[in-house]
Amino acid sequence: MLRVAVGLQDKSAYLQERGPEYQIAQAINESLAGRVNDQKTLVFLRHLYYLDIPYVNGDPGTSFELNPDKMRSREDWRAYFAKNNIGYVVRSPEYPRVIAGPLEEMEQTGELTPIARAEVQSFQGKRVDEVRAATPVVILKVKR
Repeated sequence: MLRVAVGLQDKSAYLQERGPEYQIAQAINESLAGRVNDQKTLVFLRHLYYLDIPYVNGDPGTSFELNPDKMRSREDWRAYFAKNNIGYVVRSPEYPRVIAGPLEEMEQTGELTPIARAEVQSFQGKRVDEVRAATPVVILKVKR
């Protein structure tokens, strides 16, 4: 980070190399940039500060708003999407297990339709180990 602070390395290049979930967030930002609407995107990331789009934290482990006990059906999700003005959902690589069932069903029935895909490098396990793996990023549009 010192190299960035003194101007020897570009901030974006540094984050690309070292920032956890930075490449995932950039794929989301690039895919959804310029959408002319006020709809939000449901994401399941820990490092939300990289996002430049309107979003809702969907991670049941860190979201105060999303209670997995109340999100058991497609109808529950449709109501949640409408209430929070969610137009997009990002799966990267998978949904959190505790809420995956209804969201996967919505993909199968066409209620969530893929509109963009990318594959990025992301840290696996502890970031200090610097082990990276290809991670799919799928952006789905919520059918209204």
